[in-house]
Amino acid sequence: MEQKFTNLDEAIQEMRSESVPDGARERGLAAMRMHNRKPATPVLLKVAGIGGVAAVVAIAMFPTRSGTGAAWAQTAQKFARAPRLHELMEMVGQDGVWHTVKEDWYDGSKYAEKLYLRDREMFDWRFDGVRSYHHMATSPYSTVRTIKGPNAALYYADRREPFLSNSTSLKEFIQDQKGIVQSQSDVTLAEGKKGTRYILKLTPKSGYREQGLTIQADADLETSQVVVWSTFNKGVLASRTTVEYPNALDGNLFEAPREPGVTLYDIDQDEELVRKRLVMGFGDVQVGNQVAKVRGVYLDGGKNLIVLWTGASPNGDLKQPIRVKGVKTRHGDSYGISGFTTSRVLASQVRGRSPVLNEFMGGMAKALTGPIPDTFTIDIPVYREDRSQPIKDKVGKTLGYRSKFLGYSTLKNVRPLKISGLYDHSEILGLWVNRVPADHKR
Repeated sequence: MEQKFTNLDEAIQEMRSESVPDGARERGLAAMRMHNRKPATPVLLKVAGIGGVAAVVAIAMFPTRSGTGAAWAQTAQKFARAPRLHELMEMVGQDGVWHTVKEDWYDGSKYAEKLYLRDREMFDWRFDGVRSYHHMATSPYSTVRTIKGPNAALYYADRREPFLSNSTSLKEFIQDQKGIVQSQSDVTLAEGKKGTRYILKLTPKSGYREQGLTIQADADLETSQVVVWSTFNKGVLASRTTVEYPNALDGNLFEAPREPGVTLYDIDQDEELVRKRLVMGFGDVQVGNQVAKVRGVYLDGGKNLIVLWTGASPNGDLKQPIRVKGVKTRHGDSYGISGFTTSRVLASQVRGRSPVLNEFMGGMAKALTGPIPDTFTIDIPVYREDRSQPIKDKVGKTLGYRSKFLGYSTLKNVRPLKISGLYDHSEILGLWVNRVPADHKR
Protein backbone atom coordinates (compact mmCIF):
# COMPACT_ATOMS: atom_id res chain seq x y z
CA MET A 1 0.00 0.00 0.00
CA GLU A 2 1.48 3.38 -1.00
CA GLN A 3 2.39 5.58 1.95
CA LYS A 4 1.05 9.16 2.16
CA PHE A 5 3.09 11.69 4.12
CA THR A 6 1.20 13.55 6.84
CA ASN A 7 4.06 15.42 8.54
CA LEU A 8 7.73 16.28 8.22
CA ASP A 9 8.92 13.47 10.50
CA GLU A 10 7.30 10.82 8.31
CA ALA A 11 8.87 12.38 5.23
CA ILE A 12 12.29 12.35 6.83
CA GLN A 13 11.94 8.73 7.89
CA GLU A 14 11.07 7.76 4.33
CA MET A 15 14.03 9.68 2.97
CA ARG A 16 16.36 7.79 5.29
CA SER A 17 15.59 4.58 3.47
CA GLU A 18 18.45 3.02 1.51
CA SER A 19 16.63 2.98 -1.83
CA VAL A 20 14.42 5.33 -3.73
CA PRO A 21 10.81 4.66 -2.72
CA ASP A 22 8.25 3.83 -5.38
CA GLY A 23 5.68 6.49 -6.18
CA ALA A 24 7.91 9.37 -5.06
CA ARG A 25 6.31 11.82 -7.46
CA GLU A 26 2.81 10.91 -6.34
CA ARG A 27 3.79 11.38 -2.71
CA GLY A 28 5.30 14.74 -3.53
CA LEU A 29 2.08 15.88 -5.14
CA ALA A 30 0.13 14.55 -2.18
CA ALA A 31 2.36 16.54 0.15
CA MET A 32 1.78 19.65 -1.93
CA ARG A 33 -1.97 19.18 -1.79
CA MET A 34 -1.77 19.30 2.01
CA HIS A 35 -0.84 22.99 1.78
CA ASN A 36 -2.80 25.66 -0.05
CA ARG A 37 -0.30 28.51 -0.02
CA LYS A 38 -0.20 30.49 -3.23
CA PRO A 39 3.21 29.96 -4.86
CA ALA A 40 5.36 32.92 -5.76
CA THR A 41 5.94 33.56 -9.48
CA PRO A 42 9.13 31.83 -10.71
CA VAL A 43 11.93 34.09 -11.91
CA LEU A 44 15.18 33.38 -13.73
CA LEU A 45 17.47 31.33 -11.51
CA LYS A 46 14.82 31.04 -8.81
CA VAL A 47 15.27 27.55 -7.49
CA ALA A 48 13.54 25.24 -5.10
CA GLY A 49 13.60 26.14 -1.40
CA ILE A 50 14.12 23.56 1.31
CA GLY A 51 12.38 24.41 4.55
CA GLY A 52 8.93 24.39 6.13
CA VAL A 53 6.32 23.18 3.64
CA ALA A 54 9.05 22.85 1.03
CA ALA A 55 10.95 20.34 3.15
CA VAL A 56 7.98 17.96 3.07
CA VAL A 57 7.64 18.21 -0.69
CA ALA A 58 11.37 18.11 -1.41
CA ILE A 59 11.95 15.07 0.76
CA ALA A 60 8.98 13.36 -0.84
CA MET A 61 10.17 14.17 -4.35
CA PHE A 62 13.96 13.88 -4.34
CA PRO A 63 15.31 10.36 -4.71
CA THR A 64 18.69 10.09 -2.99
CA ARG A 65 21.75 7.95 -3.32
CA SER A 66 22.48 5.57 -0.49
CA GLY A 67 23.89 7.36 2.54
CA THR A 68 22.91 10.92 1.62
CA GLY A 69 19.30 10.91 2.82
CA ALA A 70 19.71 11.20 6.57
CA ALA A 71 22.30 14.00 6.44
CA TRP A 72 20.36 15.99 3.86
CA ALA A 73 17.11 15.57 5.80
CA GLN A 74 18.81 16.91 8.91
CA THR A 75 20.15 19.90 6.97
CA ALA A 76 16.72 20.68 5.54
CA GLN A 77 15.09 20.37 8.94
CA LYS A 78 17.70 22.57 10.65
CA PHE A 79 17.31 25.23 8.02
CA ALA A 80 13.54 25.26 8.38
CA ARG A 81 13.94 26.14 12.06
CA ALA A 82 16.24 29.13 11.49
CA PRO A 83 14.39 32.18 12.86
CA ARG A 84 16.69 34.76 11.28
CA LEU A 85 18.62 34.85 8.03
CA HIS A 86 20.78 37.18 6.04
CA GLU A 87 21.46 36.20 2.42
CA LEU A 88 23.68 37.85 -0.16
CA MET A 89 23.41 36.71 -3.77
CA GLU A 90 26.08 37.43 -6.38
CA MET A 91 26.29 36.71 -10.09
CA VAL A 92 29.10 36.93 -12.62
CA GLY A 93 28.68 39.89 -14.95
CA GLN A 94 29.70 40.15 -18.58
CA ASP A 95 32.93 41.69 -17.33
CA GLY A 96 33.75 38.40 -15.58
CA VAL A 97 33.51 40.04 -12.14
CA TRP A 98 31.21 38.99 -9.30
CA HIS A 99 28.49 41.57 -8.64
CA THR A 100 25.94 41.74 -5.83
CA VAL A 101 22.45 41.37 -7.27
CA LYS A 102 20.27 40.70 -4.25
CA GLU A 103 20.31 40.88 -0.47
CA ASP A 104 17.66 39.58 1.93
CA TRP A 105 17.00 39.68 5.66
CA TYR A 106 14.42 37.54 7.47
CA ASP A 107 13.30 37.81 11.09
CA GLY A 108 10.15 35.88 11.90
CA SER A 109 7.38 37.52 9.89
CA LYS A 110 9.61 40.44 8.91
CA TYR A 111 11.39 40.62 5.60
CA ALA A 112 13.61 43.05 3.68
CA GLU A 113 14.98 42.78 0.17
CA LYS A 114 17.32 44.92 -1.89
CA LEU A 115 18.08 44.45 -5.58
CA TYR A 116 21.24 45.77 -7.18
CA LEU A 117 22.42 46.56 -10.70
CA ARG A 118 26.21 46.53 -11.04
CA ASP A 119 26.47 46.76 -7.25
CA ARG A 120 24.26 49.87 -7.12
CA GLU A 121 21.06 49.62 -5.11
CA MET A 122 18.06 49.81 -7.43
CA PHE A 123 15.12 48.55 -5.38
CA ASP A 124 14.30 48.54 -1.67
CA TRP A 125 11.38 46.46 -0.39
CA ARG A 126 10.56 45.93 3.30
CA PHE A 127 7.83 44.29 5.35
CA ASP A 128 7.69 44.78 9.13
CA GLY A 129 5.01 42.17 9.67
CA VAL A 130 2.18 44.66 9.14
CA ARG A 131 3.23 47.35 6.66
CA SER A 132 5.18 47.08 3.41
CA TYR A 133 7.56 49.68 2.00
CA HIS A 134 8.66 50.11 -1.64
CA HIS A 135 11.20 52.38 -3.28
CA MET A 136 13.03 52.35 -6.61
CA ALA A 137 16.33 54.19 -6.72
CA THR A 138 15.30 56.26 -9.75
CA SER A 139 11.96 57.28 -8.26
CA PRO A 140 11.42 60.59 -6.42
CA TYR A 141 8.91 58.94 -4.11
CA SER A 142 8.39 55.81 -2.01
CA THR A 143 5.28 54.16 -0.54
CA VAL A 144 4.23 52.43 2.64
CA ARG A 145 0.96 50.61 3.23
CA THR A 146 -0.72 48.10 5.53
CA ILE A 147 -1.20 44.60 4.14
CA LYS A 148 -4.85 43.79 4.79
CA GLY A 149 -7.17 40.86 4.38
CA PRO A 150 -7.21 37.19 5.42
CA ASN A 151 -3.93 36.44 3.57
CA ALA A 152 -1.93 39.26 5.17
CA ALA A 153 0.05 36.77 7.26
CA LEU A 154 1.19 34.99 4.08
CA TYR A 155 2.24 38.17 2.30
CA TYR A 156 5.77 37.95 3.63
CA ALA A 157 6.01 34.22 2.90
CA ASP A 158 4.91 34.70 -0.70
CA ARG A 159 7.73 37.20 -1.24
CA ARG A 160 10.49 34.81 -0.23
CA GLU A 161 12.35 33.84 -3.35
CA PRO A 162 15.90 32.61 -2.58
CA PHE A 163 16.73 28.94 -2.55
CA LEU A 164 16.59 27.33 0.90
CA SER A 165 14.48 30.24 2.15
CA ASN A 166 11.49 29.82 -0.09
CA SER A 167 8.75 27.49 1.05
CA THR A 168 6.19 28.79 -1.44
CA SER A 169 7.75 28.66 -4.91
CA LEU A 170 8.73 25.00 -4.61
CA LYS A 171 5.15 23.90 -5.22
CA GLU A 172 5.11 25.33 -8.70
CA PHE A 173 8.77 24.69 -9.36
CA ILE A 174 8.82 21.02 -8.42
CA GLN A 175 5.89 20.13 -10.66
CA ASP A 176 8.05 20.85 -13.70
CA GLN A 177 11.31 19.39 -12.44
CA LYS A 178 12.91 16.19 -11.29
CA GLY A 179 15.48 16.61 -8.55
CA ILE A 180 18.24 14.25 -7.47
CA VAL A 181 20.65 14.64 -4.58
CA GLN A 182 23.57 13.35 -6.61
CA SER A 183 26.29 13.28 -4.00
CA GLN A 184 27.75 14.58 -0.78
CA SER A 185 31.37 15.18 0.12
CA ASP A 186 33.56 16.82 2.77
CA VAL A 187 34.49 20.47 2.25
CA THR A 188 36.42 23.13 4.12
CA LEU A 189 34.34 26.23 4.73
CA ALA A 190 35.35 29.78 5.61
CA GLU A 191 37.52 30.14 8.70
CA GLY A 192 38.60 26.53 8.32
CA LYS A 193 35.31 25.05 9.47
CA LYS A 194 34.38 21.57 8.33
CA GLY A 195 31.35 21.13 6.16
CA THR A 196 29.41 18.89 3.81
CA ARG A 197 28.81 19.69 0.15
CA TYR A 198 25.61 18.46 -1.48
CA ILE A 199 25.12 18.38 -5.26
CA LEU A 200 21.49 18.52 -6.39
CA LYS A 201 20.68 17.99 -10.05
CA LEU A 202 17.50 19.56 -11.39
CA THR A 203 16.30 18.53 -14.84
CA PRO A 204 13.51 20.88 -15.89
CA LYS A 205 11.08 19.94 -18.60
CA SER A 206 10.99 21.89 -21.85
CA GLY A 207 10.01 25.51 -21.50
CA TYR A 208 12.41 26.41 -18.71
CA ARG A 209 15.52 28.43 -19.44
CA GLU A 210 17.41 26.75 -16.59
CA GLN A 211 17.94 23.52 -18.50
CA GLY A 212 20.20 21.15 -16.60
CA LEU A 213 20.45 23.39 -13.53
CA THR A 214 22.75 22.08 -10.79
CA ILE A 215 22.70 23.31 -7.20
CA GLN A 216 25.66 23.08 -4.85
CA ALA A 217 24.79 23.50 -1.17
CA ASP A 218 27.55 23.72 1.46
CA ALA A 219 26.41 23.00 5.01
CA ASP A 220 28.24 23.54 8.30
CA LEU A 221 29.09 20.11 9.70
CA GLU A 222 28.47 21.18 13.29
CA THR A 223 25.15 22.99 12.82
CA SER A 224 23.90 21.26 9.62
CA GLN A 225 22.96 24.73 8.34
CA VAL A 226 23.60 25.70 4.73
CA VAL A 227 26.08 28.59 4.64
CA VAL A 228 26.73 28.85 0.89
CA TRP A 229 24.69 27.69 -2.07
CA SER A 230 25.52 28.07 -5.72
CA THR A 231 23.77 27.41 -9.00
CA PHE A 232 25.35 26.03 -12.16
CA ASN A 233 23.71 26.38 -15.54
CA LYS A 234 25.01 23.87 -18.09
CA GLY A 235 28.10 23.39 -15.98
CA VAL A 236 28.86 27.10 -15.65
CA LEU A 237 28.74 28.77 -12.23
CA ALA A 238 25.81 31.19 -12.48
CA SER A 239 25.28 32.50 -8.96
CA ARG A 240 26.39 32.09 -5.38
CA THR A 241 24.60 33.02 -2.18
CA THR A 242 26.11 33.27 1.28
CA VAL A 243 23.82 32.67 4.23
CA GLU A 244 24.24 33.94 7.79
CA TYR A 245 22.17 33.11 10.86
CA PRO A 246 22.47 36.12 13.19
CA ASN A 247 21.19 36.01 16.75
CA ALA A 248 19.54 39.38 16.23
CA LEU A 249 18.84 41.85 13.41
CA ASP A 250 18.47 45.61 13.60
CA GLY A 251 14.74 46.36 13.57
CA ASN A 252 15.36 49.41 11.39
CA LEU A 253 16.08 47.04 8.51
CA PHE A 254 12.35 46.40 8.20
CA GLU A 255 10.99 49.89 8.88
CA ALA A 256 10.20 52.52 6.25
CA PRO A 257 13.19 54.90 6.09
CA ARG A 258 13.06 58.64 5.56
CA GLU A 259 15.28 59.25 2.54
CA PRO A 260 16.47 62.80 1.81
CA GLY A 261 14.77 64.19 -1.28
CA VAL A 262 12.31 61.28 -1.47
CA THR A 263 8.60 61.86 -0.78
CA LEU A 264 7.05 59.09 1.33
CA TYR A 265 3.38 58.41 0.56
CA ASP A 266 1.29 56.65 3.18
CA ILE A 267 -1.18 54.69 1.04
CA ASP A 268 -3.46 54.00 4.02
CA GLN A 269 -3.98 57.70 4.71
CA ASP A 270 -4.18 58.67 1.05
CA GLU A 271 -6.75 56.00 0.28
CA GLU A 272 -9.17 57.44 2.81
CA LEU A 273 -8.84 60.85 1.17
CA VAL A 274 -9.30 59.37 -2.32
CA ARG A 275 -12.44 57.56 -1.16
CA LYS A 276 -13.95 60.67 0.44
CA ARG A 277 -13.23 62.90 -2.54
CA LEU A 278 -14.72 60.35 -4.95
CA VAL A 279 -18.01 60.76 -3.14
CA MET A 280 -17.75 64.52 -2.56
CA GLY A 281 -16.30 65.34 -5.97
CA PHE A 282 -14.31 68.36 -7.13
CA GLY A 283 -17.14 70.15 -8.93
CA ASP A 284 -19.25 69.84 -12.08
CA VAL A 285 -18.51 70.66 -15.71
CA GLN A 286 -21.33 71.25 -18.17
CA VAL A 287 -21.95 71.88 -21.88
CA GLY A 288 -25.58 72.53 -22.73
CA ASN A 289 -27.66 70.19 -20.63
CA GLN A 290 -24.92 67.54 -20.42
CA VAL A 291 -23.25 67.45 -17.00
CA ALA A 292 -20.18 65.53 -15.84
CA LYS A 293 -19.17 65.36 -12.18
CA VAL A 294 -15.43 65.58 -11.61
CA ARG A 295 -14.60 62.82 -9.11
CA GLY A 296 -10.84 63.00 -8.99
CA VAL A 297 -8.09 65.51 -9.66
CA TYR A 298 -4.75 63.97 -8.68
CA LEU A 299 -1.12 64.99 -8.87
CA ASP A 300 0.98 61.83 -8.60
CA GLY A 301 4.58 61.26 -7.58
CA GLY A 302 5.73 61.38 -11.20
CA LYS A 303 4.23 64.85 -11.81
CA ASN A 304 1.23 63.56 -13.74
CA LEU A 305 -2.04 65.46 -13.43
CA ILE A 306 -4.97 63.03 -13.63
CA VAL A 307 -8.63 63.97 -14.02
CA LEU A 308 -11.50 61.48 -13.57
CA TRP A 309 -15.23 62.08 -13.90
CA THR A 310 -18.59 60.33 -14.01
CA GLY A 311 -20.74 60.92 -17.07
CA ALA A 312 -19.96 59.92 -20.64
CA SER A 313 -16.36 58.73 -21.03
CA PRO A 314 -13.88 59.92 -23.66
CA ASN A 315 -13.19 57.68 -26.64
CA GLY A 316 -10.06 55.59 -26.70
CA ASP A 317 -8.32 57.84 -29.22
CA LEU A 318 -8.43 60.78 -26.73
CA LYS A 319 -8.79 63.26 -29.58
CA GLN A 320 -10.05 65.89 -27.16
CA PRO A 321 -7.36 66.10 -24.46
CA ILE A 322 -7.70 67.92 -21.18
CA ARG A 323 -6.04 71.33 -21.31
CA VAL A 324 -4.08 72.61 -18.33
CA LYS A 325 -3.52 76.37 -18.38
CA GLY A 326 -0.23 77.99 -17.46
CA VAL A 327 1.73 74.74 -16.99
CA LYS A 328 4.33 73.13 -19.23
CA THR A 329 3.78 69.50 -20.26
CA ARG A 330 6.32 66.81 -21.06
CA HIS A 331 4.20 65.40 -23.87
CA GLY A 332 1.85 67.36 -26.05
CA ASP A 333 -1.30 65.25 -25.84
CA SER A 334 -3.09 63.65 -22.95
CA TYR A 335 -2.77 59.96 -22.25
CA GLY A 336 -4.99 57.55 -20.38
CA ILE A 337 -6.01 54.07 -19.35
CA SER A 338 -8.49 52.18 -21.56
CA GLY A 339 -10.64 51.43 -18.51
CA PHE A 340 -11.44 55.13 -18.31
CA THR A 341 -12.55 55.34 -21.97
CA THR A 342 -15.30 53.85 -24.12
CA SER A 343 -12.76 51.23 -25.25
CA ARG A 344 -13.27 49.43 -21.94
CA VAL A 345 -16.04 47.33 -23.50
CA LEU A 346 -13.52 45.66 -25.83
CA ALA A 347 -11.69 44.07 -22.88
CA SER A 348 -12.57 40.53 -21.79
CA GLN A 349 -13.35 41.94 -18.34
CA VAL A 350 -14.37 45.54 -17.88
CA ARG A 351 -12.35 47.99 -15.80
CA GLY A 352 -13.09 51.51 -14.67
CA ARG A 353 -16.17 50.93 -12.50
CA SER A 354 -15.48 52.30 -9.03
CA PRO A 355 -17.00 50.16 -6.25
CA VAL A 356 -17.24 53.34 -4.14
CA LEU A 357 -19.59 54.97 -6.64
CA ASN A 358 -20.90 51.87 -8.44
CA GLU A 359 -20.39 53.85 -11.65
CA PHE A 360 -17.93 53.86 -14.52
CA MET A 361 -15.54 56.78 -14.63
CA GLY A 362 -13.91 58.45 -17.59
CA GLY A 363 -10.69 60.39 -17.58
CA MET A 364 -7.17 61.09 -18.77
CA ALA A 365 -3.88 62.63 -17.66
CA LYS A 366 -1.16 65.12 -18.56
CA ALA A 367 2.55 64.72 -17.79
CA LEU A 368 3.78 68.00 -16.33
CA THR A 369 7.22 69.56 -16.12
CA GLY A 370 8.78 72.65 -14.63
CA PRO A 371 7.34 74.48 -11.60
CA ILE A 372 4.15 72.90 -10.29
CA PRO A 373 1.50 75.29 -8.94
CA ASP A 374 -0.70 74.60 -5.92
CA THR A 375 -3.90 74.91 -7.94
CA PHE A 376 -4.85 74.31 -11.57
CA THR A 377 -7.35 75.62 -14.09
CA ILE A 378 -8.36 72.74 -16.36
CA ASP A 379 -10.45 72.59 -19.52
CA ILE A 380 -12.30 69.26 -19.43
CA PRO A 381 -14.03 67.71 -22.47
CA VAL A 382 -17.70 66.91 -22.03
CA TYR A 383 -19.41 64.08 -23.94
CA ARG A 384 -22.67 62.25 -24.35
CA GLU A 385 -23.25 58.70 -25.51
CA ASP A 386 -23.65 58.51 -29.30
CA ARG A 387 -26.00 55.68 -30.24
CA SER A 388 -25.15 56.17 -33.91
CA GLN A 389 -21.59 54.89 -33.28
CA PRO A 390 -21.76 51.37 -31.83
CA ILE A 391 -18.63 49.55 -30.69
CA LYS A 392 -18.80 45.98 -31.95
CA ASP A 393 -16.83 42.81 -31.39
CA LYS A 394 -15.37 40.62 -34.14
CA VAL A 395 -18.68 38.89 -34.82
CA GLY A 396 -20.60 42.16 -35.05
CA LYS A 397 -22.20 42.16 -31.61
CA THR A 398 -22.72 45.63 -30.15
CA LEU A 399 -20.79 46.00 -26.91
CA GLY A 400 -21.25 49.71 -26.28
CA TYR A 401 -21.17 53.09 -27.93
CA ARG A 402 -18.65 55.80 -28.66
CA SER A 403 -19.10 59.23 -27.16
CA LYS A 404 -19.92 62.47 -29.00
CA PHE A 405 -17.77 65.44 -28.04
CA LEU A 406 -19.89 68.46 -27.07
CA GLY A 407 -17.26 70.97 -26.03
CA TYR A 408 -15.00 72.04 -23.17
CA SER A 409 -15.96 73.23 -19.72
CA THR A 410 -13.49 74.82 -17.32
CA LEU A 411 -12.80 73.81 -13.73
CA LYS A 412 -11.04 76.73 -12.09
CA ASN A 413 -8.49 76.92 -9.30
CA VAL A 414 -8.79 73.29 -8.26
CA ARG A 415 -6.33 71.94 -5.70
CA PRO A 416 -5.36 68.37 -6.64
CA LEU A 417 -5.10 65.51 -4.23
CA LYS A 418 -1.48 64.36 -4.06
CA ILE A 419 -1.05 60.61 -4.41
CA SER A 420 1.79 58.25 -5.31
CA GLY A 421 0.03 56.83 -8.39
CA LEU A 422 -3.32 55.57 -9.66
CA TYR A 423 -2.42 51.91 -9.32
CA ASP A 424 -1.71 52.29 -5.62
CA HIS A 425 -5.47 52.96 -5.34
CA SER A 426 -6.55 50.62 -8.10
CA GLU A 427 -9.22 48.80 -6.12
CA ILE A 428 -11.35 51.80 -5.16
CA LEU A 429 -10.81 53.42 -8.57
CA GLY A 430 -11.99 50.29 -10.38
CA LEU A 431 -8.69 49.40 -12.03
CA TRP A 432 -8.88 45.89 -10.64
CA VAL A 433 -10.97 43.73 -12.96
CA ASN A 434 -14.66 44.28 -12.31
CA ARG A 435 -17.15 41.92 -13.88
CA VAL A 436 -20.00 43.77 -15.60
CA PRO A 437 -23.11 43.66 -13.39
CA ALA A 438 -26.05 41.73 -14.76
CA ASP A 439 -28.13 44.93 -14.98
CA HIS A 440 -25.50 46.80 -16.98
CA LYS A 441 -26.63 47.42 -20.56
CA ARG A 442 -23.87 47.63 -23.11
